[in-house]
Amino acid sequence: MPDNKASGGVGDDEFVYRRVPVSANRYDPSRRDLSPDAFDPHKKSDPDGLSVVRARSEGHPDFLTPEQTAAAGPSAKGYYIAVLRVGDLRQNGIDVVPDPIVEHGKECPAHALIPCINASNRGTQFALDIMVLLAHKHTVEVLGPFGKLADARNGGPGGAVTDS
Repeated sequence: MPDNKASGGVGDDEFVYRRVPVSANRYDPSRRDLSPDAFDPHKKSDPDGLSVVRARSEGHPDFLTPEQTAAAGPSAKGYYIAVLRVGDLRQNGIDVVPDPIVEHGKECPAHALIPCINASNRGTQFALDIMVLLAHKHTVEVLGPFGKLADARNGGPGGAVTDS
């Protein structure tokens, strides 16, 4: 499969992040269980594809870290960050395309889309099958939680949530 980096596309060697709100209970860190619902396209925000963010790398120093990805979201409780490798997705027919946007008043050149699942096909068997693949086969790791509440509970960014 060709590496799309030469044409300005997302390279097979890149990683992308998906924000998973802590408040949605879509990730159980004690079991390391990520629900396919973490990849459910939003009915209003994902008309053209499932939103993801391209990971910062040596080749893309202007892209985002997991902490920056979480900080860009509005959830007061913070986010887990699901990490996926683009080449693995493409080997299973799931493409990732660049989609630079302005989010919360800031430019986000790292924004990208997984166009095969979107607001118009959410809830279909096809979309559900893709969501299961993303959660159970293609998520390399889940990082976090990151965010204000998570940081306050854990003494700094990215610590594991503990209930005392």
